[in-house]
Amino acid sequence: MRISISMLALAAAVALPACQPADTASGTSMTPTAETAPADAANVAAEPAATPPADVAANPPAAGPMTDADFVMKAASGGMMEVEAAKQAQVKSTDAMVKSVADMILRDHTKANDELKALAASKSMQLPGAPMGDARMTLDKLMATNGKEFDRAYLEEMNAAHAKDIAMFQKEATEGKDAEIRAFASRTLPKLQEHGAMIEKHRKMQ
Repeated sequence: MRISISMLALAAAVALPACQPADTASGTSMTPTAETAPADAANVAAEPAATPPADVAANPPAAGPMTDADFVMKAASGGMMEVEAAKQAQVKSTDAMVKSVADMILRDHTKANDELKALAASKSMQLPGAPMGDARMTLDKLMATNGKEFDRAYLEEMNAAHAKDIAMFQKEATEGKDAEIRAFASRTLPKLQEHGAMIEKHRKMQ
């Protein structure tokens, strides 16, 4: 009986290595490592996110420089608005200061508008028949007001309009390519500066 038990134990010991996985028997571990992990998993983690397409609306193209023709069109539109606004002031306002500003603007801008019209005709440039864009909106705003509200709005709008005019005429006077248009800007600029100073003075007194 003792011999039989010993023989069974020996047989089990001999059979045990045969039951182990081949890699374990050879001393090689079956646990995945960095070298044995699937290559695709590593690549997915390291791969950067796709770059979204460029948004054209968020990056509008830069506006080009103002040409002589641009200047003529903007000066004509603004000049017409200022003349029409002055006419409105003569009718709607009872304030002596507002009327004095309007009289000055009406006189000087009518003269400048006529000069610009003749200059544009000599160069076959087609001028707008009425104020455009911001000039149109300014005129519409003034036409919708009356009394003291009109007086305040008139001086505010003329102050803002002349600040833009002065900057635009200064730029054309120094950077314009057409000598005659550049000369017109230079001649008109002092009057605009005079208007701006008078408007600012009266605006602060309101």
